[in-house]
Amino acid sequence: MSKKQLFARILLVLVVFGLNASVDQITKHWAREEVRGRPASEYIGGIVVITYAENTGAFLGLGSKLEGPLHTLMLLFLPSLITLAGLIWLCAKIGAMSIAELVIVSCFLAGGASNLYDRIAFGKVTDFLLFRFGPVSTGVLNVADMSITFGAIAFVIVMFVRERKSLAAKKIEAAKSDNQV
Repeated sequence: MSKKQLFARILLVLVVFGLNASVDQITKHWAREEVRGRPASEYIGGIVVITYAENTGAFLGLGSKLEGPLHTLMLLFLPSLITLAGLIWLCAKIGAMSIAELVIVSCFLAGGASNLYDRIAFGKVTDFLLFRFGPVSTGVLNVADMSITFGAIAFVIVMFVRERKSLAAKKIEAAKSDNQV
């Protein structure tokens, strides 16, 4: 890989990461300033609900009852360590990953880093979006949560497709070997 290609990949990661984290922080600031203290508002026939919530835990409030050192370990130290390890891994693999994989991992890490920033800066994460699909609804979440969810689901799909292609290639090679005997 040329230096120019590597630079382009690094720039892509920085742009995707920066846009994800920026949009998340801007929308959270908007929610703190404009949504807090107001009644919930429904849009698109009630599918999208804008409502303010503060989450002192992790995803869907998990760990919100933790206190003291356990809270610090589980909601600050561990996520910091995972985010740092993810960024180091991304840097090490940046040349070997596809463009799609770089975008996916950048979304995932940006969401985690942005929520981590909230926990450190505010002691809680600002949530303001809820989605309803008939009788099913999400918990109240934010743009970072959507980035994390998108990243995780897309990564699993990409890995599944890659594995299927690898298995297909192995079958073709095995068939070629059998025909040469």
